[in-house]
Amino acid sequence: MKKTLIVTFGLLGLFVAIVLAAIRLYMLYHEPQYRDVLYGAWFDTLTLILWPSSFYLTVMVSKEPPKVAVVVWSIAILLNPLIYGFVGWVVWRILKAVSPVQG
Repeated sequence: MKKTLIVTFGLLGLFVAIVLAAIRLYMLYHEPQYRDVLYGAWFDTLTLILWPSSFYLTVMVSKEPPKVAVVVWSIAILLNPLIYGFVGWVVWRILKAVSPVQG
């Protein structure tokens, strides 16, 4: 149960990060159409709640070389499964502590 729960949370974190990264890159590519969403607070808040490691993207202040951009985006995406996996471990510990002892 422990391993399955942690892996499930980790995969969910990877999926969320990839989907939100794809949405953000799509909106950046079509910036004039999505300017109000990109620069509105609600999308950033939603992104930071579901993809906490996206905070790492703030190090990209201006146009960066492609190598730097790929490294920063990769770190931001690959860090999210670790965060979600940790949350899965915490959930498992809570479920283990709350469940009655079977003997």
